[in-house]
Parts: sequence; C-alpha cells; structure tokens
Amino acid sequence: GNAVGMTRIAHITDLHVNNKRGVRIPRMIMDEGDETIISPGQRFLWRCLLDQQDTIKELAKRYKAEVWAVFGGDICELDIKQRTLKVHTRNTKTIEAMTIETIKPVIEISKRAFFCAGTFAHVGDSATSEERIADDCKISEIVPGTKGKHITDQWYIDCEGVKFLIQHHGKLGRLPWTRANALNQKAIRLMVQWGRKLPQVFIQGHNHVYDTASKAYPILVVAAPGMCLPTEYEYRIDADTAKVGGLYFVCNQGKILDWDAMLYEPGEIPLWSLK
Repeated sequence: GNAVGMTRIAHITDLHVNNKRGVRIPRMIMDEGDETIISPGQRFLWRCLLDQQDTIKELAKRYKAEVWAVFGGDICELDIKQRTLKVHTRNTKTIEAMTIETIKPVIEISKRAFFCAGTFAHVGDSATSEERIADDCKISEIVPGTKGKHITDQWYIDCEGVKFLIQHHGKLGRLPWTRANALNQKAIRLMVQWGRKLPQVFIQGHNHVYDTASKAYPILVVAAPGMCLPTEYEYRIDADTAKVGGLYFVCNQGKILDWDAMLYEPGEIPLWSLK
C-alpha cells in the first residue's frame, strides 16, 4: 500500500481493440505505413475511456489513493475463427501495438496493473497476444506461484485488506428480469466453495453487460460492462443494448469506502423520416 493505506481499483474489460466495434486510439499507423482513423462510434468509446481516466484521477486525488488497474480480458481482437470482416488488420504485431497505445491512459495513472486472460477466439490460442501485451507493460504484476507470468485466468487480489476474485468468463441471463439469476447462483456457489475465506468481491466480464447479484449475500458479485459497441451477435440473440464503461473501488483497512460503475449510453438509433 501507500502512505495513507488507501488504494483504488479501476476495472476495465472487453476492449476488443482492433474490432471496429471496440475502443482504440484515434489514429494508428498500420503495417504498410498507412494511417487509419476511428469511426464515430469508436470516437464515443475513446472519449468514454478518457472520461474514466479523469474520474479515476479525481477520486485518487480526493482519497489520496494509489491506483491499481485490472484488465478483465478480451483486451484485443484477433478474430481467430474469422467470424467477422469488421477488423482493422490481421497483423498480430500491429494489433498488439494498437492495444498497448489504447490502454496508455489507464496505465499512465496506475501504480500496478493486473491482466486476466480472455477468450481464445478473440485473443489468440492460450491468450498469447494478451500475454505479450501484459509482458510489455512495465507495471504489470506477476501471477503468484509462477516464474514471471503476467497473465492468468483468475486473479485473487488483496487490496488494502479487501479480497477481490476477478476473472473474464461468467454466466449472465439475457433478459432484464433473469439477468441477475446467474450472479445470485455464483454468489451461493462461491459461499459454498470458499466458506469462511470468502472474498468480499467477485468480478466477471465477457458479456459486456453490467449487473450485480442481490445485496443480501455476504459477497459482492458484479458483471462488468465492456468497452465496445453492440455487435451482430448481440442483435442476433436479441440482447438489450448494453451501456459501456468500467468499475472502480476505493479500499481502506479491509473496507470498501466507495464503489460504482462508470456507465455511458451509446446513444439512440437515428430516426429516418421523409421530413
């Protein structure tokens, strides 16, 4: 910890950098020396990322806290199964460079960074691209019990006495009135699995939708929002349009002093009319 023993966790997941529906830096020199710029939708996502950076900085200053960044997986988009044409490039090296530049606003204000492995179809077999991105990050933490590995499927983090269990994958209902069912089930399963050693917080990503389990449970179970716009898949399964954003937690002496989701509305569907 730091001098005042206060730390702020900033959680961001599912950036899908390189997917044209995901967040990325405004301009990027590609593999052939050509320059690409972001779409209006990606500009909205980039502004959301910078706004989260401002929110995190402001809270860190208010609480005199240092910032730990957690990347919850699917940080980039390799599209291994080639399910879409909506990617900027197939060049893995360029994708990784674009991702490293995109996460800079978060890294710049953080003292430590933790990287979760995402879905192999997005980030490469055995999350190889995410691993290289994590290795490149000078503040990325080493997974306990490994010889220098910077990425894992599940992080168990002690943040000023508050225990966080964080992973990429997790179940979630598709309808507003069923969405939290899987999170309530997860809370009970964790209570059975962990017993008296139960962490205070469990966070999952993957679904790009924000929700929480019932507050009746002794563990806070959170499904984190993503940082990408709806894809063809979400329209195909008739999913609700999700808000985008991230999470923050302020921890001190075993307690969560403050936490919230930083959520942003992608905007309404534009209306076509004869007028």
